[in-house]
Amino acid sequence: MVVTGLGATIGQFRQAHPQDPQYTSQFGATISGGVNDGLPELTARCSPGGVIVSVDQNFHAAMSAAQVKAAMMSLAIAPPDSMFKSAQALARCDLYYYVSASIGADPGANDTAGTFIVELEPPADGSAWNPANVASLIYDLDESGGC
Repeated sequence: MVVTGLGATIGQFRQAHPQDPQYTSQFGATISGGVNDGLPELTARCSPGGVIVSVDQNFHAAMSAAQVKAAMMSLAIAPPDSMFKSAQALARCDLYYYVSASIGADPGANDTAGTFIVELEPPADGSAWNPANVASLIYDLDESGGC
């Protein structure tokens, strides 16, 4: 299985997520209208070796935490073989822990356990955290969580 989101190489990520010419300094597309009007849909960060280690994903319209969990694979950043392991509710976000055999098998990802975390984030307008109002996600090969 070729990884095209988290754990992918820059080239694999760019092929799967075409660049919007308005945002040439970032990877991904743009969302027009809605709560994230004009914000990049995807912002990816990579390791010095060129592997995607973190991705921010904004939504056109807020989703509930349950909708996010149900749609995780269709959001195209987590590998299709990802398996949900656990969740942690915090004051400012929720954290979902996953494991992926394809990330674990990819030597470039440098994560033989294949683990990653997804932070469910509130809108950027300063709204309090509400699992019914998820505006964006942060995917990260680092499992520490930062919200």
